[in-house]
Amino acid sequence: WKFSGKARLRTVGSPIFHQGMIFAGSGDGGGDRNMIAVRAGGKGDVSASNLVWQKTKGTAYVPTPVAKDGLVFWVTDKEGVAVCVNAKNGEEVWDERLGGGAEVSASPVLINGNIYVINEKGTVFVFPAASKFELLARNELKEGVHATPAVADGKLFIRGFKHLYCIGEK
Repeated sequence: WKFSGKARLRTVGSPIFHQGMIFAGSGDGGGDRNMIAVRAGGKGDVSASNLVWQKTKGTAYVPTPVAKDGLVFWVTDKEGVAVCVNAKNGEEVWDERLGGGAEVSASPVLINGNIYVINEKGTVFVFPAASKFELLARNELKEGVHATPAVADGKLFIRGFKHLYCIGEK
C-alpha cells in the first residue's frame, strides 16, 4: 500500500508506528507543514481510506515525533514548541513553548517515560511523556547541537559541534 495524500511535501523526519497507525511529518522547507496519522494496512493508494487525521499548523518538519500510551509528541523546528496530541483523533492535549532561543533540528528521544529535546544552541529540555506538561529539567551544554541524541547501555550520547557528551551513571 502507499499514501500519497501530501505528495508535494517532503518527509524529512522519520515516520513512527504506534497503536496500529503511522505518524509522519512533512513540509516544503518553508512554512507549509503537515502531520498525518494513517491506519496501517490496505491495498493500493490508501490516502483517502486510511487517513485518520491531519494537522497543518504547529507541526514538525525536521524532528521525528515520539509516542507513548496513546499520545504523540513532537517539537516544532522553528518555534521550539513541544506539542502533545491524542493519537486516535489528533486533538491537541497541550502545547508549550520551550524557549531557549534556538531552532530544533534534533529529534526528541523517549527515555524511561521522559522526553529529551535539545535545541541548536545546546539547551536540553526534559519533560514527561504525559497528558500534562511539566518541565523537569533544563540544562545548557554551551555548545551547538544538530544531531539527534543516541541512547545505549543506560547512557545518553549527545554530539555537539565540538564534543561528544556521554551522560549517565559511571
